[in-house]
Amino acid sequence: RWFHITIDIRNVCVFLAPLFSSFTVIVTYLLTKELRNTSAGLVAACLISIVPGYISRSVAGSYDNEG
Repeated sequence: RWFHITIDIRNVCVFLAPLFSSFTVIVTYLLTKELRNTSAGLVAACLISIVPGYISRSVAGSYDNEG
């Protein structure tokens, strides 16, 4: 209510995981590019974006599966 915008906590939970997962792909690319080269950064970013275990925890609505 700080900016007079009403936000439902469920919407925050739904959109937070995909937002952070996209940041993770970018950070993975930048870190690997710094350590190796641009090609390695692209490969690492592509791999992290298609790993099934990572995808299952970073899609919208994954918070619903918590115990």
